[in-house]
Amino acid sequence: MPNLQVKMSRGLKIVADCSIEDCAGKEWDAIVCPGGMPGAEHLRDSPALIELLKEQSKRSKVTAAMCASPAVVFSTHGLLPETATCYPNPKFKAMVPGWQEAQVVVDGHIITSQAAQAYLVAAGPVMFFVWLHAFIRSATAVCFSFYSQFQ
Repeated sequence: MPNLQVKMSRGLKIVADCSIEDCAGKEWDAIVCPGGMPGAEHLRDSPALIELLKEQSKRSKVTAAMCASPAVVFSTHGLLPETATCYPNPKFKAMVPGWQEAQVVVDGHIITSQAAQAYLVAAGPVMFFVWLHAFIRSATAVCFSFYSQFQ
């Protein structure tokens, strides 16, 4: 069994529920890539994560990247939308052609944010899209159920 404890760039330790390989082939309401280095490089180099992100994008489902991840992960694998933001380091900005001077940029189903202080700002759009997706699924189920009663 893999070690599920992850040490973040600022020393915070978290324990994942499962490995990224265990997530493959499943559908997700949202996938959020945290930033920080070298964490963003580890995300970039994970074939299982990149496959999940590409499937998520094909389905137009929410994907989000923060700090270095829009440049290091999304840009490297052709997952950036027309407009995005990332940590405002010149090297990262150069990797994001449609870079915007904003804490958070929402372009379609893709949400990008600049840095740690923007995480909470970015959480709003992520949660809104997840809620909207769940609401639409529930409303569709209710409509079909209601409609079938009158046939």
